[in-house]
Amino acid sequence: MRIAIEVARLGSFTAASRELRLSAPSVSRIMGELEADFGGPSLQPHDPSTRPD
Repeated sequence: MRIAIEVARLGSFTAASRELRLSAPSVSRIMGELEADFGGPSLQPHDPSTRPD
């Protein structure tokens, strides 16, 4: 859940990956798993950042 919070707070997977010291692909994979668990997208893509749905 911390990853989702950081993505929402920082506005991007890349920024969250830097803050959490994880690779961007790891953050993307984990967010995908969370979305699958909750049955849909948790964040809406918004150029240039991501916003909570």
